[in-house]
Formats: sequence, structure tokens, C-alpha cells
Amino acid sequence: MFESKTGFGFLKVFICYASEDKLRVDALYAQLIEDGLGAAWFDEERLLPGQDWDHEIKEALNSSHVILICLSQGSIKKTGYVQEEIKVALKGADKHPAPVIIPAKLEECDIPLQLTRWQWINIFPVSGAFADHRGYKKLMKMIRKIAKDLGTPLFYKEDKELFVDFFSLFDRPAFRGPFLWQTDPGPAERVVNLTLKAIKTGVVQDNQGTEWKRIRPIAQIRDKVLRSEMNIVAVKLKTASNLIALLIEQDRAINANAPEQQGEYHTKRTNMLLEIDIQRDLMINMVNRILERFELDQLPVPTEAKDSTNVYEQFFAPLISIHR
Repeated sequence: MFESKTGFGFLKVFICYASEDKLRVDALYAQLIEDGLGAAWFDEERLLPGQDWDHEIKEALNSSHVILICLSQGSIKKTGYVQEEIKVALKGADKHPAPVIIPAKLEECDIPLQLTRWQWINIFPVSGAFADHRGYKKLMKMIRKIAKDLGTPLFYKEDKELFVDFFSLFDRPAFRGPFLWQTDPGPAERVVNLTLKAIKTGVVQDNQGTEWKRIRPIAQIRDKVLRSEMNIVAVKLKTASNLIALLIEQDRAINANAPEQQGEYHTKRTNMLLEIDIQRDLMINMVNRILERFELDQLPVPTEAKDSTNVYEQFFAPLISIHR
């Protein structure tokens, strides 16, 4: 039904309104943010000093998945920039992919003729907050459907905080140098298992089993798309752990029972290490895609350069950066 416009970004909702409705739209925007629309575009919050506001607004309109046109007695009669925004939105409606245009009444008023082709919705609460209003709930149901159809996540502020913690788990030497260069896979196995435990249970431990802190685990990611992607990262970690465990088992068997076969075993061992590196690269790339969505720092791309130190041992030193 819908096509994504922003690659790996979040669902983007542009809020079109008249200046006299600012107080009501402020409350609406706050509720949308609470409900996972951290990428909502509201000029009061998005425009920065020195920006070409006309250019920024039109760019935002053209890149939005949803255009929410807030209507009131004043806005439907007003001549000014709000009418220009509606005009740009209507031009976009004839393009492919087109944004979803939702006329939303902030009070009882007529629907402008140019918007009558779209089903409108009443979102003004008679009393109480937007969240308690039946029309607002229908609006959010539609927005979540659009996000689901696009496979595009919503931007919950709690999820951004969670991925700051996840960054600290993966921003460690163990995930930077290639496993290929490590002669002892034991520490690597420990690193992977501790990281997997942390993202699955929320318990961050050191090598001795001492708890450093608690974080929110994967299961508490509010957006389903991001939760699914991090579950794939967990699978990659588990695959790497299994491969390392198998490598350790085979190393022991060769060293104990058939040392004369070490030369033949070297090629097989190298291939296993390369497969572990592939799983590591895939999970780092997936985490970076999510971090990019939140405009957070990226994890270092794993290097192919040989590291003269055993990078895995550094994992077990106290990490001040992850303490709160």
C-alpha cells in the first residue's frame, strides 16, 4: 500500500497548522511524541536559527509519510503560509509514492473543498487529553498501520535511550579486530556470551560474573521493527558463540589426539574464523543501521588490520563509560 521514503529512517509525520492554533497543536505534538512519533515534524521544534524556513518546510513536506492538516475555524478562512503548505501537500498527493493526507479537525469547522477527497477525523477533545479522545485513537491506529505496511519503525524516546546503552556493549575491542587474528578463541567466546546475555536479560556482567549495571533488554524495545532487528542481532551473536565453542572443541581434539594433523586442520580453522567474522560484521552493521536512525554515533567498522594485543582481554577491564 505504501512505500518507504526515508530508507532506514523513522516514520515521519508533518504537522500542518495555522499559527493561531499553536497552543492546541503544541499539546497534540507532545502526545504524538509520547506515542512514538519522535520523527514528527513541527516547525516550532524543528526549525533552527539561520535556516531557510521556506526551504526546510517544503523539504519536510516532500519527505513525509503522513501529512496531518490541522483544521479550525480560523485556519480554513486564513490566507497565509498555511495555505501554501496545503498546496505543497496536495501536489505531493499526485506523486508516487504519495504521502497519506489526513485532515484533522481541532474544533467544529467545515472541510476545505480541496481536502474533501480525504476522509477527515475529529481529534479535538471535549474534555481531558488527546490520548483519551476516540478520534485521536483512530488517528494513531491509522498511523501505526502505515508504519507497519512500510516496515518503518516509530521513534520512541525510550528506545533511543536503550540504544545508547546497546552502543556501549558493542563499542568494545572484541568487536573491532578480526577473530581471524586471535590465537586463543576462549576470551572471544566469553565476550560474545556476556554481550548476548546483556541484550537478552539486561544484566551487564564482567568476566567474574560481577554485575556492572542493569539496562533495558531487547524485549523492552517498544517499536516492533527495531525489536525484530535486534532479535536478529542476538541470533548472530548466538551463531558466533556456537561457532567459537565448536572451534575450541576441535582445537582441543586436534591438540590432544592428532597433533600431526594440525597442518591440514589450519585451513578448516581459518574458514571457521572467517565465518565468525562474517557473523560479527553482520551484527555490527545491523546495530549501526539502528543507531543511524536515531542520529547516534556509529560503532567502528571492524578492521582487517592485525592487532598485536589480545583485544578480547581488554573487554574484562572496568569500563567507566558504561557505569551510570
